[in-house]
Amino acid sequence: MAPPPDTNNLKQQLLRSHVEARQQLETRKRQLEREYEEAMIKKSNQKKFPWSPEAWKAAGEAHVRGEYRGISSQGFPILCTPSGPGPFTTPENIQEAGGLESAPGVISSTESQWGPIELEPTEEVSQMNGKARVQYCDVGFKEWKRIKEKTEGVDVVIWFNGKRRFAWLAHSMKQKLEEW
Repeated sequence: MAPPPDTNNLKQQLLRSHVEARQQLETRKRQLEREYEEAMIKKSNQKKFPWSPEAWKAAGEAHVRGEYRGISSQGFPILCTPSGPGPFTTPENIQEAGGLESAPGVISSTESQWGPIELEPTEEVSQMNGKARVQYCDVGFKEWKRIKEKTEGVDVVIWFNGKRRFAWLAHSMKQKLEEW
């Protein structure tokens, strides 16, 4: 007859294997937690782009074609002085000098200056502070560059789309060059 099994020894073996399995699970759990934390840190350090790569590519291609979808501004103001000195008394003058297909629209604004941050003033506040109301036409970079090459003038600070920006104030036309 076979000797009876040692129950104490079996209990100890079962307990030992249970403890080892629990330790392995705890070790794996800590490892997964570390990997998750590292992944979250890596993800938070990555730059977040507001558009998908396809949207960026489409926007770049549209810009190359000269299409400015969703952008109401070309970004380069040229002052138009209807009653003052200078060659640009009408938008048509700016159209001709810049080589534009059509005359740009005229927008009213206020002169400003660089210095402490201020809000764009209302017309009444501008008059009280002696800030002049000005008119400008918004053109693209190529047209702006062409106009600056053809004219003598200075940059003045104006309110442009809610921000202070330089605008070109042409005083006179340069002598005509052959490459124009």
